[in-house]
Amino acid sequence: MNSIHTLVKNALYASKLSDSVIKKEIPQVFSKISEYSKARSDVDLTIIIPVYNCADLLDSTLQSLTQFKKINSEVLLMNDGSSDDSLMICQKYAEQFDNFYIFTQNNKGAGVARNAVIPLAIGEYTYFLDADDTIEIENLEEAVLQARNSSNDLLLFKYKIDYFDKNKSREMFNSDQKIWNKLLVSSDNNDKKVLASGLINYPWNRIIATKLLHDENIFFGKTVVHNDVPYHWHSIMASENIGILDEVVCHHRKFDEREQITNIKDSRRLMVLEAYRHTHHLISKYKGFAQLLPVWKDFITHLLTWAEDKIPDADKSYYNAKRIDILSELNHLCSNSDEIEIGNIDTEVGFYRIIGNSISGLHAENQAEENLEYILNNESSVQNVTKYFVLNRIFDDSHRHRLLKILKDKHANYLEIAFDPDVFKKIGYDFGSLPDSYYWFATKKDKWAEIVCNTAVRNFKNAYLMNNNGARNFALQHGKSRFDWIMPWDGNCFLPDDSFKKLLSSMAVRNGSYKYVATPMQRATSEDYIDRDALVTNAIDEPQISFRRDAKEVFNEDRVYGNQSKVELFKRLGYKNDSWDKLINLYPWRKLKFIPSSEQGQLIEASGVFRLYSGNNQAATNGENRSHTRSFGIIETIDKVEADQIAATITMKANRIQPLLATKITTLAPKNKLEKLFENNFSNKIDDINKLNSKDRVYAVVYAFSQSKLLAVHAASVNIKRLYFKEGIDLANMDKFCAVLNNLTTALVCSLISKDYVKAVKIKLDLAMLLYYYHFNMHDLNFKSSRHAKHIEQMIAIVTDIFDEVFEYSFHENFKHTFQ
Repeated sequence: MNSIHTLVKNALYASKLSDSVIKKEIPQVFSKISEYSKARSDVDLTIIIPVYNCADLLDSTLQSLTQFKKINSEVLLMNDGSSDDSLMICQKYAEQFDNFYIFTQNNKGAGVARNAVIPLAIGEYTYFLDADDTIEIENLEEAVLQARNSSNDLLLFKYKIDYFDKNKSREMFNSDQKIWNKLLVSSDNNDKKVLASGLINYPWNRIIATKLLHDENIFFGKTVVHNDVPYHWHSIMASENIGILDEVVCHHRKFDEREQITNIKDSRRLMVLEAYRHTHHLISKYKGFAQLLPVWKDFITHLLTWAEDKIPDADKSYYNAKRIDILSELNHLCSNSDEIEIGNIDTEVGFYRIIGNSISGLHAENQAEENLEYILNNESSVQNVTKYFVLNRIFDDSHRHRLLKILKDKHANYLEIAFDPDVFKKIGYDFGSLPDSYYWFATKKDKWAEIVCNTAVRNFKNAYLMNNNGARNFALQHGKSRFDWIMPWDGNCFLPDDSFKKLLSSMAVRNGSYKYVATPMQRATSEDYIDRDALVTNAIDEPQISFRRDAKEVFNEDRVYGNQSKVELFKRLGYKNDSWDKLINLYPWRKLKFIPSSEQGQLIEASGVFRLYSGNNQAATNGENRSHTRSFGIIETIDKVEADQIAATITMKANRIQPLLATKITTLAPKNKLEKLFENNFSNKIDDINKLNSKDRVYAVVYAFSQSKLLAVHAASVNIKRLYFKEGIDLANMDKFCAVLNNLTTALVCSLISKDYVKAVKIKLDLAMLLYYYHFNMHDLNFKSSRHAKHIEQMIAIVTDIFDEVFEYSFHENFKHTFQ
């Protein structure tokens, strides 16, 4: 019953019902299931039949199920949207026999019809029968009794083919008969699996233990055709004790005229490709898959060849290309089949590789895609290891689609943490990350100090967009409910076979004294990728770390990408590496703190891993260069994302932004004075504009923007003096503060007019830092009493309007959030 409860609970949570409704419904549903189960507690066999437009044959099929004498049965009839008298016939049997039950759905195909009632099966065994077939009742009874006595979880039996239109019959097909003869003399269950998997994928040539059906979540495919392929293979792979009954149970009818699924010759036949993908995903996870791989390859080769004649001409080119890809993949797996079982452990491992955004300057274009393909083509599949690739907030749609295509073409498991542009654009700056409110505009800084400042104030955006530790914790949470060990690793990690063996051996000891495994990492330094024999275990780069399911520690999500995000966890766990003490503290004014973990001493080191080439050789070989390149790349990447959003916003909201600014600017300067500047072609007035003082110049430029009178080519000619970083400036001097405010506002508007949105983003930050200084110090420095007070307040109002409308960024919310 627990397995049924799990299935029902999962189905409810997968629905669109609210949590409150689900919590209310679950007890009621479970209560009804319990009542139903108690009422039918003695059921030996559940027979599931999908019914669709077979009224002329259905009666004889159902009649053959009413003669059981040695076992108790239940018959679950799923009417799959029949338009003939099939439902009426089902109702007749349900009224006459209390062990017949009717369910109905719109027409969705036999696979979906069977799946809908599988959770309701309560017999000790379950049998799937077609609505137009008949059975030999005594032999089916014998199958159940033999399976029970031998504790079989799967029992196979023979069948006959009845050619209905010709009134002829034959024994099993020759290919199945040859396999059957071998099954009769086989005693090893693994050998039986290999043999049985080669049988034609009929669902009515076996009964399955209902517990196995539920516990292993064995279902049919959702496709109209070939939906029995997943059931055939999954039931065999999951079984631990296969039995054989050398008797005929099912008479399968074949027709010349009537439409049968077997005879379909339209585009639906392309679903054979999905049947392969789905089934391969299911069975490749099982221990012993390597032993069945040659049979699986032969099975699929035969199935795809057989289906080819039934593919419409218009689809054959596409079909044949996919068929070649599938067979090529299977050939590759077979040629490397000796590598598949290198793990040889009972421990279940979840291997998550997190693929993030490419960083400007640090990663070459398309390098992530090339590395992903290399991993999928060259790294071995390992028994008991389930691999996932986590797409971590990929903001570039073309990059994301290329990654998805590779993953789907290779049938790889993947998860996705979505990038939400609306969330990102509202994320503010980390004003509190700097030593004080004046630090941004302090005396001259070197290049590294500028990078440090720029990286620090972008902390919140970095945490969302890069999301390194957030994605690692996402993988941990996903894996802890599924696996004994979880590997939340970087996306470019590649494990050679020997490394896999060593690592998995360290995980094989259940409930050992350690809960964490550190795996030293070695960077590849060129596009030649790696020399598998040259892997060293004393690499100085941050190791990768694996977690036992009961490990308490997680990654610290306050530690952003570029600031020892993973090292912080290693230090908490007491893992020593002298080179880490030499790492640059990204924010030297803020001492990094490491609170010791209660699980110190429970970490071991094992194996080694390659980190594939990033596309920047200097960064790969030089840690200091990598730190600088990474920090600068974070800044540029964040700004580019925001710049792309601005471009879309301005296009969409121009009719709202310009009138707003026009209203505001005319409160600061006489309208006739502003209009006079633009009586003639503005290009002739650039020199005049540049001669204006900073106050009048910002009025002129904002007015021009509001009236669409300043062309992009002209905006670039406006003189802007950026008074920060290079000179330092005393912002407590109101004249100088006002000049900086005017110049930055002018620069911001000119960059928007010239569509230099990356520059606009950088100036927006400068202005935000200036407003931060103003709001933090306005009372102490008596801003209100300055002769510039009114102008400053009105300019700040214009700036905040631009922030709100163009950038959809609220400075006041940002300021309040930082210091609340």
